[in-house]
Amino acid sequence: MWIAYVVTSQDRINDKSLEKFIQSILKEDNQVEIVLGLRDCLLPDSVKDKITSTVSLPFRVSLAKARNELLSAHPPSDESWVCFPDDDCWYPDNLLAEVESASNGNDFVLGVIDTGEKNYDLEQLSKQPTHITLQVALKQTASAALFISGRSLRDFRFDERLGLGAKVGSAEDLDLVLNLLHKECRGVFTSSLRVGHPYKPQRKGEYFEGSIAVLSKYFGKLPRARYSAVRRLINGLLLVARGKVQMKQIARGLNYVLGVW
Repeated sequence: MWIAYVVTSQDRINDKSLEKFIQSILKEDNQVEIVLGLRDCLLPDSVKDKITSTVSLPFRVSLAKARNELLSAHPPSDESWVCFPDDDCWYPDNLLAEVESASNGNDFVLGVIDTGEKNYDLEQLSKQPTHITLQVALKQTASAALFISGRSLRDFRFDERLGLGAKVGSAEDLDLVLNLLHKECRGVFTSSLRVGHPYKPQRKGEYFEGSIAVLSKYFGKLPRARYSAVRRLINGLLLVARGKVQMKQIARGLNYVLGVW
């Protein structure tokens, strides 16, 4: 059984993105439960019969807090598989069946986001499954393309200081993956698993501040976490010098680090 935890708003209901996603995931042969967080909006009649349960949320709630509310309202069983899709993404046919096949005894599976735009880096990725390490997680983690066994999520809650709408505006998904690695869960990455998503400009600054913040949580817990944080900080400062990242974004990541310490 699959459980999809989705947080949505009136905009995604109005432009039919949510309906498109629900139609795409329900094409699967697998049993799928959809737990929907409604940010200050009402469930449209067109999808009422397709939703397992709903949770009403304030409009300005952060994504991490919203997902925690959904996990508390409808906890996953150990036997289930879980995903956290964006409300404007869509699944190609048979994606969940392919995830189950790719899992091959692993605790979580990571695919890639495909915007349909020409992407040289994406096409260069090997389609052979790769064991997820810290470095793979840093390069590839995207929550919409992350699939996790229910038993691995037991007692997990997202860090509400991270992610869209929080002080550090990204990396709640990276924190989840590093938490899984810290618990010695096994994961596999494969670029053959592709989740559709509209193109959006990259938020380099937010990704840098988020990754620096998250890595600091795992100093002494994951090999090379400290080295990776220092290296990422140096790269971030170089991007500041080139005008591609704002210094205040690097500072927010460092403020989080000081709070963790």
